[in-house]
Amino acid sequence: MAKNAQPVAKRCKALNVSPAAMGYNKKTTNRNPKGGMRRKQSEYGLQLAEKQKVKFVYGMLEKQFRSYYERAAKMSGKAGENLLILCERRLDNVVFRLGFAQTRRQARQLVSQLTGEDAAFVTVPEWLSLEKNELKGTVTRMPERADVDFPVEEHLIVEYYSK
Repeated sequence: MAKNAQPVAKRCKALNVSPAAMGYNKKTTNRNPKGGMRRKQSEYGLQLAEKQKVKFVYGMLEKQFRSYYERAAKMSGKAGENLLILCERRLDNVVFRLGFAQTRRQARQLVSQLTGEDAAFVTVPEWLSLEKNELKGTVTRMPERADVDFPVEEHLIVEYYSK
């Protein structure tokens, strides 16, 4: 199975994602604080960056992300919101949200091995319920767009794939 082994702090800085959204609270970098002067990004560049941001946060590769997009496009409603809802409902993300793992990468490993220890206390989203003593979590309702905890402009992803 393929996996993304890029450094988390470096990738977060490149995609303007808070390391806290990835589950890393103490990751900061002071190297090259101002960075090089960059040109204004094209519309395509903005769309690509948003797609890469969502893929990176949820730990997916291109083929899997594309299949999620195609499922979301077939569903009724807004394709962008449907895509984020499908990503939120992934089992590894639910395990991370319930606090059984400290990061999404750790949650993915936990799901594949089905063993592990409790993580630190986390705030469980409203669409999940947790029974920590029994290591049991329940999806009480479908997640909504407002439940995504990092900034993303999903319409740019839809525009990217609709070309």
